[in-house]
Amino acid sequence: MSQGQAATILPGDARHPEHDAFLLELGRSTYQLARVAGACFDILRVLGDHEADELYGDTLGRTVRRLRELADKRPELTDLRALQESLANCLETRNDLQHALPVAGGLQRRRPTDPHFVKDYFTVEALAATTAAFRDVHVALTNVLYRDDGAAVKAWTTRPRA
Repeated sequence: MSQGQAATILPGDARHPEHDAFLLELGRSTYQLARVAGACFDILRVLGDHEADELYGDTLGRTVRRLRELADKRPELTDLRALQESLANCLETRNDLQHALPVAGGLQRRRPTDPHFVKDYFTVEALAATTAAFRDVHVALTNVLYRDDGAAVKAWTTRPRA
């Protein structure tokens, strides 16, 4: 930066007037990701007959693998099978966002396996794109869970407990 030239301050920087909006969108994105994880959890319990106790400690990566296994075992769940690429992308985006480190402009993700990879979260719009991607996956997962107008969910919630 030359003498007399002001540094550009981005919304991810705490000094920027839109920093609160940046943080709000970061919260929205994190919440949407939690909704994705919750929908995965419910699909595995309702359609995959998994017990909650065996799922609580799972990472999102393990949960996505369990969903892939469920899709392979249940060929009638074609909509779940079709979501596998979206789930993989969601997991990758989740890792990029959650493992990003604070830098001058906001958050930045670098990967140790690829020295050329850089993902910046410096603006509200960058975070909003992540929020939207997570929201889309959540909606698609909810459609899988309620593909039969909720009959499987109702059967699961009214089943006799041991």
